[in-house]
Amino acid sequence: MAFVRNRDFHIPVLLRTGEVIFVEAILAGLLIAGAGRIFSRFRAEIVGFGRAAMVENHHVSPDLLPELNPLVDKFRADSRHFRRVKRDLAIEVTKRMQAVNALTTSEARFAKAFHANPHPMCITAMGDGRFIEVNDCFLQATGYERDEVIGQKLPEFCLCEAEESGAPDAGEAITGVFRNVERKICTKSGEDRIWLVSAEVIALEGRLCHLYSVNDITEIRKLEGEFARLDRLNLVAQMAAGIGHEIRNPMTTVRGFLQILGAKGELAPHREHFDLMIDELDRANSIITEFLSLAKHKVDDLKRQDLNAIIRALHPLLEADASLGQKTIRLDLGEIPEIYLGEKEIRQLVLNLVRNGLEAMGEGGALTIRSGCEDEEVVLAVHDQGSGISPAVLKKLGTPFFTTKEQGTGLGLAVCQNIVVRHQAQMSIETGNQGTTFLVRFPFHVDFSHSSLSGENDFHYTGL
Repeated sequence: MAFVRNRDFHIPVLLRTGEVIFVEAILAGLLIAGAGRIFSRFRAEIVGFGRAAMVENHHVSPDLLPELNPLVDKFRADSRHFRRVKRDLAIEVTKRMQAVNALTTSEARFAKAFHANPHPMCITAMGDGRFIEVNDCFLQATGYERDEVIGQKLPEFCLCEAEESGAPDAGEAITGVFRNVERKICTKSGEDRIWLVSAEVIALEGRLCHLYSVNDITEIRKLEGEFARLDRLNLVAQMAAGIGHEIRNPMTTVRGFLQILGAKGELAPHREHFDLMIDELDRANSIITEFLSLAKHKVDDLKRQDLNAIIRALHPLLEADASLGQKTIRLDLGEIPEIYLGEKEIRQLVLNLVRNGLEAMGEGGALTIRSGCEDEEVVLAVHDQGSGISPAVLKKLGTPFFTTKEQGTGLGLAVCQNIVVRHQAQMSIETGNQGTTFLVRFPFHVDFSHSSLSGENDFHYTGL
């Protein structure tokens, strides 16, 4: 298929004109050359014959022969003129052929750039919007085959109208030319994508068409949403730092007086109510503690430590939690080097991950804690035998206050994320029908001189 740029929409007319002129020039040249060749060959004989005939028949006096010379000279001049015309026509035809060759080369370059472009591109008829040509990137982005696209109308591929905020102005709507208009499309698989579309009017085989160039900004929009989530998380952390301590102090006082009142004999019938109030205060204090953990930007008490030693020290407490639900905990700890860790924070990290895993399993389930080395990293893995995490929950996992538990605060995994980031580590999740594994990767060598929460604070998900 030939491609014609906008400024060359008259080229088909020129090509036809050039073809006609070329044929006429060839015929004219052949006639001129033939006539000139015949005349030059018999000119002397004709002149001699004329002179002899006039003298022999006495019809013309020899004195009149000089009057024939101007006629001969005119024949000669006409012959030279015919030769010049033939030469000029040959030059003109050569120029036109060079122009055609240049146009063919330009079209080939355009076609190559169109099909090799890393962005989706397509050409549609301006009248009915049917697809005339698409590049491979367009097919990959939409999931369609070429024969499913060519000849189809634009609306059939769910290319919605531009939103009001990004619609072309009146002038652009009339000319059909616009730049960077945001539009939503639906791929063959049903996935919604956001495209930034630019359009140009071109002439293709004598008819006007639209040339569309697309930039897929779906991932950019997703990142913007994640940044907004991180901003909200940062706001929660700032609020926790501001009011957390002020709330805990009066709560400690109230808890102390409740314990004193509950110990009095005359209030023994109400001891159950006092215990309930104390439990609720402890729960509120736990939430505030998690708030304060979100507000921290640096690791406390950072030093080289053995991760396995911290896990072994926690094992009795973890076993006690597991035995309450008739579950077990297995340790599979490999040889690992000492790395920089904050002991209190790592204890909190392991405790949160293990308790989440225990709550995901039924009675008789086994939770495994593994450690080992991989690619210059110490890897901590907590695997449960639950039913896995649904895609809908995965999308919101780690969002503050999001929880699937009746008594949960929705801050446990958010705290884990912050602890991981402060240690410049990475957390990922592998989940499926056979259970869920939380993986935390601690690098061997870390520079904590500029450690903060500015690093990546998101999960990486993998379905099993």
